[in-house]
Amino acid sequence: MASTCVLRTLATLVAIISASQELTAQSREVRILQPMRDDVEVGQTMEVTGTAAVPPGEFVWILVHRIIGFQQVWWPQGEGEIDPANSVWEVSVTFGGPEDVGYDFEIAAIVVNQSQHNRLQEYWLNAMETGDWRPMRMPPTTAPPMIRRVKKVSHRE
Repeated sequence: MASTCVLRTLATLVAIISASQELTAQSREVRILQPMRDDVEVGQTMEVTGTAAVPPGEFVWILVHRIIGFQQVWWPQGEGEIDPANSVWEVSVTFGGPEDVGYDFEIAAIVVNQSQHNRLQEYWLNAMETGDWRPMRMPPTTAPPMIRRVKKVSHRE
């Protein structure tokens, strides 16, 4: 009787540990560390950094848009390749052209599946090769986007 109780307790503990590990493997978390807060003043570009934990087969991408006049569309800036040693990613972001000085922008760190990752990679490679940086709608995400709002105050680096 006592050994049956011990076996059931062990089986329950193994199930709890397995469920916990599965949850950890499937959980998604993405944070923007730089800029550290909303309303930071920016120039033409900045290095946006953050941390992320995503399951295998999902990817972090950084998008940006000027809020007024472009609320529904975004410009992909690049994949936030996660350093496995410390979970940090970094992407260089460009905030429009000289005509955008004085406007607020949003930076979005998003998590996407393989299909959307492939779509974003194709967009980015084509834009880099052709210079055609047309905006696009934000792709479907696997987690809520992390958004940071900034104000462009100059067109210098």
